[in-house]
Amino acid sequence: MSNIVTYSFAPSAPAATSVCTSQTRATAGDLTIDGTLAVAEVATLGEQCHLSLTTTEDLSGLTFTIYGTSRRGIAIQETITGPNNTTINTVGNYNTVTRIAASAGMGGVNLSVGNSSGTLETSWATMNQYAFNKGISVQLSSGASLTYEVQYSPQKMDLTLWEDQISTLADAVLTGKMASAGIQTIITWPLIRLKITNYVSGSGVLIISEPAQAST
Repeated sequence: MSNIVTYSFAPSAPAATSVCTSQTRATAGDLTIDGTLAVAEVATLGEQCHLSLTTTEDLSGLTFTIYGTSRRGIAIQETITGPNNTTINTVGNYNTVTRIAASAGMGGVNLSVGNSSGTLETSWATMNQYAFNKGISVQLSSGASLTYEVQYSPQKMDLTLWEDQISTLADAVLTGKMASAGIQTIITWPLIRLKITNYVSGSGVLIISEPAQAST
């Protein structure tokens, strides 16, 4: 018998204003979460992903603190320096965004927040580290346009940490892939996830199988 874990992913289409439309603030405080993926001032992404902050002027003298949750429902937040006539991306992967706070007034300069980077890491799938022989495959939907790699981690899942604070290693074969692919491999590391380095459209499933084996 085998233990099979599947992880389905369907990211939202990249957009610069999916979380917050272009807006400014006269004083420190919260931006209005009113983007295309927002309902009642909470933005929900199809899959957790890095957020993008975009302006055509200079907001580098301010910081923005972003609050939300991962796909596992873990509360996450980070403070990021504002962009200067560019787009910057968060370190964390957000499945929901519940609040974005500006450290000071924005001087009439507009900022939009979205998921235009097209990059993300899925949540980790937790496997049995003692079942060494694993089958790993990624099945993409018809016409999907994305680039991905499979990543591993030797750490056990610690729910007190962001998933992005866990050390990772990319698979030597399943990297830079743009089509469905799979391997049979020997690995002792218990955590496996998918990293999407360029997302345009489509969905898929990460499938991991291992022998049913009790831990020792």
